[in-house]
Amino acid sequence: MLRADLMGSNPAPASPAIAGVNPGGVPWVNGPSHVRVREDGRITVEIRGLIIPARGDNPIAFVVATLVCDDMVTDSTKPFALSTAGDGSTSDMISVPRHCDDPDVLIQPAANRSVYIASAFGEDEDD
Repeated sequence: MLRADLMGSNPAPASPAIAGVNPGGVPWVNGPSHVRVREDGRITVEIRGLIIPARGDNPIAFVVATLVCDDMVTDSTKPFALSTAGDGSTSDMISVPRHCDDPDVLIQPAANRSVYIASAFGEDEDD
């Protein structure tokens, strides 16, 4: 359904609000990071080096990966750890709507889901 690279967010307007979720208030960068969501709900996320460059580290201990379909938040993973170096991963199951056009995945602080710190945009793909 979706296979894409993650990109760190930048404050608006550089990064857009997605499904009513705003980008974080500071720039984020990351190393090679990716996400895959399958139609049956299996999601895998691999994050490397997601940090705030001005700080040189990641201050957020736990994040979630949130699926957005048709500009609507659909479901999120369970919170998973993100190290101070910005590394973390998860394999989880989420609910995926039968029709999910224009899928996006947002990486959000588990304690503040009104913002996202990284995102992945991709074309619908067949499993």
